Amino acid sequence: MNGKMDLAQLRLSNGSEILCEVMEWPPENQTQMIMRNAMSIICYELEEGDTSYAFRPFIHFLDDDKDYVCLNTDHVLSINRPTEYLVQQYQIAVHEALMNAERRNMSMKRNKLEELSRLAAAMEEISNQSNTESSDPDIDPFANVIPFPSRDDILH
Repeated sequence: MNGKMDLAQLRLSNGSEILCEVMEWPPENQTQMIMRNAMSIICYELEEGDTSYAFRPFIHFLDDDKDYVCLNTDHVLSINRPTEYLVQQYQIAVHEALMNAERRNMSMKRNKLEELSRLAAAMEEISNQSNTESSDPDIDPFANVIPFPSRDDILH
């Protein structure tokens, strides 16, 4: 993240509070603000009576900082510039969220590759079984299967 971010802390009409990078403020007579890396500020009451805060993604499962969110500004009650401390914590939270998304996507890709490998192995096993079994069409349902494309790749 660079130092030229336009960060805003917003209080919404439902009581939630978010910190986001504003990509485009709404033009006059418009109500859609474009933002990215929006993080909800969550307040926790601890047993000792202390208060703690944490960031959570405002919209879950956005995978990178190219994912933009439109916010209807009719629901914004207040806007202010965040403090330096809040900006530092926000940058850490955004970095962690993006790293988690990258790990999740890599895991999903690995799982897909494993599934494809299992499918290929199962198909290979079926193919090997059909080649070793009798070529009697009454016994072997694959005896009349013609490989496509044909071995000489000529179709008639």
